[in-house]
Amino acid sequence: MDIIKPYIDRNTGRKMNDSPYTRHLQEVHPIDIDAGYIVKNNIQNVPMSDELQEDELIDVDSERGQVWAAASRVVHDAMYDGVNALTVKAPESESDFGRFGVEFYGQLEHNFSQMGYNIAKLQGADERTKMALYHLQSEYAKLPMFSWNGAKRFAKGLSTDPTTYAGIGTLGLGFLGRAGVKQTTKQGFKEMLRRGITSPYAIAALEGGSYSGLYDYFTQEIGVEAGVRDNIDPAQIATSTAVGAAAGPAVVAAGEGIVRGAQKAAPVIRDLFDEAGQAADARTLQRAQDKSVQLNTGVDPMQAIDAALSGAGKVARGMQRQVVTPGTTIPPKTSPPTTDDLAAAQADTRQTAESVSQRLDITVPEAERVAGGTYVAGAPGGGRWSDLPEETLNQRGPGFAGSDADLARMWQETLSEVSQAANDSVSRTGATWEAFPAKSWDLAMRLPNRHQFWYELSGESFVDRLPDLNMDEHMMFVDLVGATSARAGPGPNLERAVSVLSQNLRGVPVDVDLTTQSTVEAALQRQGVGVSSDLANKTGMFSDTLALTGGLPVRYPIAVNDVWVAKAYGITDGQLSGNQALHEVFGKYTNKLRDFTNQKSPGGIPHQSWQKQARQWVQMRSADDGIDTSQVTSVEGNDYASEFGRLVQKLEGAGINVPGGVLTRNILMDPRVADALRPTTPGYREAPKATVEFGTLLTPSGEKGASIFAAARDAGDTLTQQEYLGTLTGSMYTSARGKTLWEKTVRLATNESRMVTRISAPTKADPFAYSGTFEGAAAPNIRIPLKNMSPDQIAYFNAMAGKGLKQKAMAAAEIKNITRNEALPEGYIETNTLYFPWTQTVPEELIIGVSRALGEGFEVSASKTPGGLAIDVNPRFTDDGAEGPDADAIDSATDFLENEFGVQNVKAFRAAYKSDYGKNYVEDDGTGAAYDKIIEATLKGWEDEAAQQIQSIAGTSATADAITAFLRGDTKDLAITGDGLTSAEKASIRRRTSTVRKNARGRVDSHNQTLAEWGQLGDELDNKMTAAIPKWERRAAARAKNQEAVANASEM
Repeated sequence: MDIIKPYIDRNTGRKMNDSPYTRHLQEVHPIDIDAGYIVKNNIQNVPMSDELQEDELIDVDSERGQVWAAASRVVHDAMYDGVNALTVKAPESESDFGRFGVEFYGQLEHNFSQMGYNIAKLQGADERTKMALYHLQSEYAKLPMFSWNGAKRFAKGLSTDPTTYAGIGTLGLGFLGRAGVKQTTKQGFKEMLRRGITSPYAIAALEGGSYSGLYDYFTQEIGVEAGVRDNIDPAQIATSTAVGAAAGPAVVAAGEGIVRGAQKAAPVIRDLFDEAGQAADARTLQRAQDKSVQLNTGVDPMQAIDAALSGAGKVARGMQRQVVTPGTTIPPKTSPPTTDDLAAAQADTRQTAESVSQRLDITVPEAERVAGGTYVAGAPGGGRWSDLPEETLNQRGPGFAGSDADLARMWQETLSEVSQAANDSVSRTGATWEAFPAKSWDLAMRLPNRHQFWYELSGESFVDRLPDLNMDEHMMFVDLVGATSARAGPGPNLERAVSVLSQNLRGVPVDVDLTTQSTVEAALQRQGVGVSSDLANKTGMFSDTLALTGGLPVRYPIAVNDVWVAKAYGITDGQLSGNQALHEVFGKYTNKLRDFTNQKSPGGIPHQSWQKQARQWVQMRSADDGIDTSQVTSVEGNDYASEFGRLVQKLEGAGINVPGGVLTRNILMDPRVADALRPTTPGYREAPKATVEFGTLLTPSGEKGASIFAAARDAGDTLTQQEYLGTLTGSMYTSARGKTLWEKTVRLATNESRMVTRISAPTKADPFAYSGTFEGAAAPNIRIPLKNMSPDQIAYFNAMAGKGLKQKAMAAAEIKNITRNEALPEGYIETNTLYFPWTQTVPEELIIGVSRALGEGFEVSASKTPGGLAIDVNPRFTDDGAEGPDADAIDSATDFLENEFGVQNVKAFRAAYKSDYGKNYVEDDGTGAAYDKIIEATLKGWEDEAAQQIQSIAGTSATADAITAFLRGDTKDLAITGDGLTSAEKASIRRRTSTVRKNARGRVDSHNQTLAEWGQLGDELDNKMTAAIPKWERRAAARAKNQEAVANASEM
């Protein structure tokens, strides 16, 4: 029976209560509250006549409790997509759903971003869900604000909300650090409201003002969406704003954060901040002219509030993706350089990327980068590029109306106009126009027009296909397109970029297959901000070109210079990366080619510089693929617009409905997106992964090195620590390159020609990016995915690597992601993966601290992913069996991360852990005996396997003893006893069984060679440690001597 609607019908039209604490504050004059004291002492000081207790809500024997539980179930089923976790396990009973409702709405109420996200989801929810959530809101408002449970939810809501970290307040109460609310009078608030708030919607955006005001806005927004409220009540918002604005100076750092927390869920909030920011600018100007107005308190916090509001307004305006109408002029962002500036730039010899970035706007000024000096969005005539008729797109170009002499002249002109550093780079690399002569340009210029408009068609498609992205997100996406383009065609490139975007928006680890992870890490770290200024090879200019041609007002780019462009000038990508000044040469030369083409080939659509580069790129790539472009109309997959259709087909094939081919935010938030587009991702994610350390205590040098490292850490000797860790990570990194020993061992174990890819190794710069703990210490490790390997095969892998690297233990755990409602797979132990945004190097103390915070016996494995850090919690093993962390342990680890490292948005995902002892996890006593035993058993198994193959060939004509003797080489030929076989049949049996023996012997020989290589790898590392120890010891002795001298001096 649906018991929700009758109960809610009785409440339809009932106005939502003002924030109860707001009303309380309005009655108190002056305000002098220590919030920390209230929470710490569990003070119940909210006077409400209809106040509820939690027990009443979750009492399923009462009508109120039944309705609450039913509404909670509806909300749970509609809202929960398995991406974020409020509780470790999904509710089962009605009481569980009741408790879920309290926790869910409690955190929603105190978490601005989460409330906004759920409003966004509500807009697409059915009527029943909307009514259910409105009921939760109405009932939750009656709970005491500062009960012990309410305080914990309040704290948890704030701790998981990025908009609170700079001190954002809530519910009319500003929590400034640990100090509580400072003194401000009610009269001061009234004066502040009179002077400062010109519009009921332009709410004071910070420190309680914004938080409580927007809290009330969101609260009412839920009511409007549910259909029980006619519109937003500006008066209620203004009241909350006035009360919350007591927070004062802490708002300065909070402005941008609160806008970022709001913008993804409710675009209308950006307009409010925009308006509020403009009003703040006007008030600031008024104050500059009139210094006489003061608040009654004697201190005017409005100055700080207006400063933050102004900044927040600018941020809000910057966040909106403003796509100009075709035919609109997008002016350049910079002024032309002066004569003196140009002369200084041309004489400059500096080669650094930073100096080139500064010089590029002078030697290749912005207005020179587009034909005619200004850019007009859209196709000629004011239309869209994607609306051009097919006959126009398929029409071939006229060819190149120039000669090699023309190209040589333009090249020399270019060199005379760029910096000395650029000329030096040309001399050093041998870059030349001759690598793409006039005949090559003629082929490129005869390509169909579609290839000229490569960027335009792609840029427009990004705007059209991803309509819900704001400006920063859009720029981050085109940044990701550039970051995932290395050694990939447009199809896989686009799939990877959309997959990473989806995982990033969902706040889950990015684990799709990436060609170059570092470029994706950098793109996610930029978050769409400062992309244009990134010069590294192609990313910034590539992003700007796609944005500009899509109608976004960004800086004019130079033509993109990537690996194909480097090849067009006869150099390598590495030479281009190492000689950034070449961007000046290639950019200016392409501009001259553009103007020459437009002058010599009038008619048609004039070329932009990037269109010349696009034609060149398509021609070179086609020639590399053996395609004669003069004979085909189109080259498949040449622009991103043509690839979106195939991308959508993949999504819909996975059951994701994509109406109109448009990737809305809801679609991007679907957990199936990345796996549908990159189908190898689930297999990688669920594969057991070997976590292998290289440091050992089983050799004198290994033990000595570890001891020196520990002493250096205690003494604060960072140089010795870096060198020690660099010795380990250097060996790990080298072992993961090329045809690896890891892959060779996997092939031996499986007897298949497998490729082992996506091996993750730490670097000297970030040694704990992949690391784990053991008995209170952390160490770098390398990760090898062991996909579709049996426990016996994994045991062999562990034994080979463990023996060669002299490890006392080897582990290869399987950790599967499971949803909240999913049953724990049989044979697995439930655990959790912690995930949070992290772009810095990973501190050793962070890894150790999480392990300790979880409690005794819990070890962790950390993996740095693009944009974040994932920490898998290994179950602990007790006398009662294995157990994963409980909610308190997870909360403790989360608190540690938040308090000690300022981590925001820690998420705890359910996971299932499996690691068979003796197979996936192997312990050795230090002698290698455990590894030898596994290897011996494996070789015996291979022999048995070969014997079975021979037996199936020979049948009853060969005995088991004869087969064994044959395999071990005791007999040259297999002894055959069958009298009924012809000589030809016997010859066939001997020939086929000889092949089996040859393969078996080859496998054993390869095993012996591989085992020796493992020993060599371990010895090489040990030798490096031996060579470094004397230097470390001398440094330690010098340090001890200095300390002794200081101690002696202090005693005198």
